[in-house]
Amino acid sequence: AVRPRSSVAGAMSLEKALANTRKIPFLAAAATGATLGAATSWIVNSTLIEVSLNSFFSIYFGTLFTIVGVFILWRISTQYEAGDRTTKQFETIFGGAVCASGLVCFILKRQWCVGLSPVMKVPLYTLLGTSVAFAVTFSIVDVINYVIGLFSVAIHTKNVVESKNQVNFILVCTLLMGGIFGFIFGVLDVEDAALYELRVTLMREERFCWPAGFIIGAIAGAGNEVLRQAEEGYAFIDTFDADI
Repeated sequence: AVRPRSSVAGAMSLEKALANTRKIPFLAAAATGATLGAATSWIVNSTLIEVSLNSFFSIYFGTLFTIVGVFILWRISTQYEAGDRTTKQFETIFGGAVCASGLVCFILKRQWCVGLSPVMKVPLYTLLGTSVAFAVTFSIVDVINYVIGLFSVAIHTKNVVESKNQVNFILVCTLLMGGIFGFIFGVLDVEDAALYELRVTLMREERFCWPAGFIIGAIAGAGNEVLRQAEEGYAFIDTFDADI
């Protein structure tokens, strides 16, 4: 029997509508990630300039990153099993980098860094930028997960970032984004600008940073949603097989 042309067209339009519906979560995740990435660029750059100019903020962030780095190293040493050696090594290096960022905050005084060659200055700001971006990004993720957790019973949804693959993916995007911000900050000598030129110099740097944050944030949001959907699909298949 030949299907009526109207029914075929209706089935195709329904399939197209379902495909467009599936795209909505990815587009929403990409838009959210892009917005947060652009906002993170502003926060990171503001933090870097405050650490360079303000002794209070340099001591504050230096103490904060040192404590966070020591906590990460302690948590890794007590929670990982022998089979997670690769992940343990990677996160141990990252924890050590956070501790090093704390020490960098104590030495990044304006009067100490004026005239310092880019070869010495850019790596310091790159390292510090990655740590600030990490702190900002995962603080936002924790807040979002907490809010979703309050309503998870009602809306039956998972956390935004929950699985190991999601955490690693967001971590890589965050390190890349923070490294770019710190690199641009050091190359443009924002911290060496005179006080009356500081605002203009910072705005000039933001013209380079916020597009990078926007693009990487969009990639991070969309990629995280892909991993989230995949995890939900695997969980559904495992539950289905167990029921059978």
